[in-house]
Amino acid sequence: TDDVSASQLATSPMIQYLDSGEQRTVGYRANRNLKVSLKDINQVSELINFALGIEIDQVNNIEFKSSQAKQLQQQASALAVQDATEQGQALAKAFNASLGKIYSVNSQIQMPQFQYGQHRGMMEDGLYKTASAGVEGQYLPETLTFSATVYAVFDLTVPL
Repeated sequence: TDDVSASQLATSPMIQYLDSGEQRTVGYRANRNLKVSLKDINQVSELINFALGIEIDQVNNIEFKSSQAKQLQQQASALAVQDATEQGQALAKAFNASLGKIYSVNSQIQMPQFQYGQHRGMMEDGLYKTASAGVEGQYLPETLTFSATVYAVFDLTVPL
C-alpha cells in the first residue's frame, strides 16, 4: 500500500578483532529503512512498541501531521489578521485616532510543529517519550501547533 514503503536491504559484515591482530567475520548486520504512514494518531504508540518488540533498534524522524492542516493554517492566519487589526485599533485609540485604510500587510506562516512537554521529555531508545502521559509506552506529542504572524500598517485618521 502507499502507507508503507521500504528502502533496499543493505548488509555489512560484523568484524571481531582478535588479540592476535586477526579479523574474523562473526555475522552480518542488515539495515533497511521503512516509512510508515498512519491515518489514526492513536496507533503510533502501538506501532512503535511493536517495532521495538521485534528488535528494531532505531526509530527516528517521526513526523506528526494533521489531515486538517490546510484548514487549521487558514484559521491561524485569520486569527493573526484579527489580532493585528485589534492591536492596531487599540494603539490608534491610545493616540486619540482611528484606523484608516490598510497601507501594507506582511504575513509569515510557520510550519506546523509538534512538541513534547518542556523539560519533561525523556530519551528512550532514540525516541522522545512524553513523561506527562503517565502511561508506559506512549509516544504521542502533547501539542501540534499551527501559527501565523501578520504585520499590518494602517493609515491613521485623526479628528480635526
